[in-house]
Amino acid sequence: MDEPVEVFRALPGRPDDRPRSPWFHRMRWLPRAAIVGPAVAAAVVAAWVYMYRETDKGQLPKLGAMAPPLPQEDSIAVIPFVDLSSNSESKPFVDGIFDDLLTDLSKLRSLNVLAKNSVDVYKAQKTPPATIAADLSVRYILEGSVRRADNNLRINVRLVDSRGQQNVWAQSYTGPVEAMFDVQDNMVEDIVNSLAVKVSEQERVRILSRETTSVDAYDAFRKGQAALLEKTPESLPAALVEFRKAVAIDPDYSQAHAGIGQVFWNAWVWGWESYVGETWETAPGKTKEHLKKALERPTASAYQLASDVDIYARNFDDSLEFARLAVDFAPNDPSSHVVMAEALIYGGSPAEAIPWLDAADNLDRNAAKEPPPYNVWVRGMAYFGQQKFEEAIALFDDALQRNPEDFGPAAPLAAAHWHLAERLKQDSASAALAKEHEAKAEAALKQYYEGWPEANIQDVIIYWPFRQKAVENLLVEPLRALGMPETEPG
Repeated sequence: MDEPVEVFRALPGRPDDRPRSPWFHRMRWLPRAAIVGPAVAAAVVAAWVYMYRETDKGQLPKLGAMAPPLPQEDSIAVIPFVDLSSNSESKPFVDGIFDDLLTDLSKLRSLNVLAKNSVDVYKAQKTPPATIAADLSVRYILEGSVRRADNNLRINVRLVDSRGQQNVWAQSYTGPVEAMFDVQDNMVEDIVNSLAVKVSEQERVRILSRETTSVDAYDAFRKGQAALLEKTPESLPAALVEFRKAVAIDPDYSQAHAGIGQVFWNAWVWGWESYVGETWETAPGKTKEHLKKALERPTASAYQLASDVDIYARNFDDSLEFARLAVDFAPNDPSSHVVMAEALIYGGSPAEAIPWLDAADNLDRNAAKEPPPYNVWVRGMAYFGQQKFEEAIALFDDALQRNPEDFGPAAPLAAAHWHLAERLKQDSASAALAKEHEAKAEAALKQYYEGWPEANIQDVIIYWPFRQKAVENLLVEPLRALGMPETEPG
């Protein structure tokens, strides 16, 4: 081993110290700034902005006006591959081959590729392709299996056209594990040729460009990615260990550097810094260090992280540009569309966010055609920023009902009800309805306090980084009127 890989131990804690949800810990850093007053809180934000502006991002390409990719006539759902290996440790490897294929196909503009969330329910279910196609309203179904035995690899893939209920193409790929990247390239080219979709030279280069040539680095990255997606305090150090193994083997592995940056970003935002051996003061610098490296050979995930960081640093123009780059790199990645929507909402253009959320929901939906709860919440914020409070309320209610552990939408929900109550008070005939909205505003704020007992105006302003003061006041003034304290109680 060229250099030691540091291993972190999950720190013990009392059961009542454990998080209710990641979203709560996303705000845990805020009260620490509020304790010492507005001046220090402002200094914290200024330091945050400086931390990221200092990053050498180079000259960002200016993509100009950009609209969401239009829905395509041809659409495909890639079903998670079946793991036929006898070794239980092969799961991250098999999932990685599936994820890579999904990522590669998502770079094609002429094909709509459904997101992983849409197809996960069919994993190991043996559901007929025709049923899946009908459930998800897609034309093509791609399914396959992977067997890894010692140093041998075998991948079976089948492409089904639901219109004719027939196999369009099927193929088996075999070879040694160290040749897996060549196997993947051949498989992707065969799939694209079988679909007969138009592929630009830029798309072809991106698809065939592998992040690493080391199978060991790839193995470590996939294990790290699996741990990162668990989103628990204990999983972050596990993810960090694997990502660091990957970059120890291949120092230029961009995706692994982006993974490390995401670990430190999640730890800082969710208040789990100690689990990865860092502090509130040091974790952002680690994010910066690895994000800078990831942006040398950028991927959609690196652009998405950069956009998110810039939103909270209030570098709104850069955030928007990074979001555009993410969409341009992988037009079928719904996460890029949501990041774009958030950059527009907080940057002062909430109406423009709606088409991007439509595009995300077209790619990331379940059989009931429901988008993820988080997408619903973001859409609610887009309507809230336009002062369309009735529409926002319906969306916030839906997001909270479908994911009650994520209490975030309760704050703008309370504000939206308060605004409607104030409007109705101007008409004496609507007094009863106004009181109903007032009661709902108080109930929503109570729900918010249950998730974040220390919530206060100063921290809300920091956490909800609206570019325009008028939009910030749409949220803050109702919360103030409902009795939220200016600073952390006590």
